[in-house]
Amino acid sequence: MSDRVGKCMNDKQPSEDLIFSLAKTNWAEELQLGACADLRWQSLERSGKNQVWRVTLLANNASAIDVVVRVLNNHVTADAMREEIVNHRHAAQLGLAPKVIEACHGLGLVISDFVDGQQLHAKDMDDPIIAHSVVMALKTLHSAPVEFEFRHRYLHHVRRRAAKVVAGGGIEKIPGFQPMTLKAEQVIKLLEANPVPLCPCHSDIVTHNIMRTSKRQIQFVDWEVSGMGDPHEELANLIWSASLNALQTKRCIDSYFGKVGRLGMVRVALFLMLIPYDWVLRKEIKIALLKKDDCEIGELRQMQTKRLKEAEVMQNSVEFKSALQYLGATGNGW
Repeated sequence: MSDRVGKCMNDKQPSEDLIFSLAKTNWAEELQLGACADLRWQSLERSGKNQVWRVTLLANNASAIDVVVRVLNNHVTADAMREEIVNHRHAAQLGLAPKVIEACHGLGLVISDFVDGQQLHAKDMDDPIIAHSVVMALKTLHSAPVEFEFRHRYLHHVRRRAAKVVAGGGIEKIPGFQPMTLKAEQVIKLLEANPVPLCPCHSDIVTHNIMRTSKRQIQFVDWEVSGMGDPHEELANLIWSASLNALQTKRCIDSYFGKVGRLGMVRVALFLMLIPYDWVLRKEIKIALLKKDDCEIGELRQMQTKRLKEAEVMQNSVEFKSALQYLGATGNGW
C-alpha cells in the first residue's frame, strides 16, 4: 500500500490505482497532497454501482479536509459525465447538493465536498418533520428555473420494457401479469394525455441518496442519472421507495401540493401503481439474461411477486380509483 495512505477507517482498502489517480488531480496538486502528513480513506456504504470514498486529509499545519471521491464505472462516457456534473452544479447552487470540487473523466473520478450529516433511511421518513423537509427540497429542485442536461422519457421506456417482456413470454411466466399489463397501458395513456412540463429531476430519489446535514438541511447526492423529468413520477418514486403508509403518503402529497394541484395528486396516484409494475418488468428482463440454474432467479421471482402485489394494492385503492374517475377513465378503457 502506498505511503500516501495513513490508514483506513474501515476494512475496505482503496486500490493503488485509485490512490495514484487522486494524486494526479488538480485538486491534489493545489493542496500539495504529497506533503500530507496523513490521508485516511473510508468506504461509504451507499447502495449503488459506484465506489464512493470519504477521504480525510490531515495536512501539516492545517485543519483536516474532508471530501468525497466517487469512482466512475467504466461504461460512463465523457458526455454522460459532463451532463451529470452540469446538473450537479446547478443543484449545488440551489443548496441541494454538495459542491463539486473537480470532475475528471480521464481519471474516472468526481471529487465533491463531504456532507457533514446523516444519510437517511426509509424509517427516517416516518418523522413528519424530516419527510416534510425532503419533500420541500424536492419541490425546490422541481421549481428551479434551470435546464438540466438530458431528457427522460419514463413512460416510453416502461412501454418498451413491457413489450420486451411480453415478447419473451412473460405473460405465462408471471402470475397476474397479463391483466396488470393491460391496466398499466391504460395508465400510461392517461398520463400521456395529461402531461406536465418536464423539470429538473434527480431521477434516483431514494433515501440512501438523501443527506440531512448537521444544520438540518436536505441535500441530494449521486446525480449520475439526473435530467429533465416528470416531477410527479419522482415524487411517487420517493413515496414508493420509502414504503410510506397511507397517512405518510398523504402528508408528503399535502406538503408538495398544498391546497392546489389536483392534477398532480392524481398523477402521483397513477405513478404509484405504475412504478412497482415497472420493477416487475425490470426483474424479468434481468432474469432473461441469467442461466436457468442461476440461484438468483428464485430471489428475483419473489421480488416480482412482492412488486406485483404492491401494484395490485395500489390499483384497488380509493386514491387510484379516484384518479381514474378524475381523468375521465372507465373500467372498460378510454
